[in-house]
Amino acid sequence: MIKPPIPLSEIHNSILTAIREFDWEQGRPILAELVGNTPAYMAKHFA
Repeated sequence: MIKPPIPLSEIHNSILTAIREFDWEQGRPILAELVGNTPAYMAKHFA
């Protein structure tokens, strides 16, 4: 198995830190737009 260039424990900690520090009040509309623009949504919208 190939070792990742960054240790997995560091990646894991970085993700947890980002989630903890994420401003959910400002980020919620952005996340909603990203979810709304999935390929499945676009296909249904233009069908």
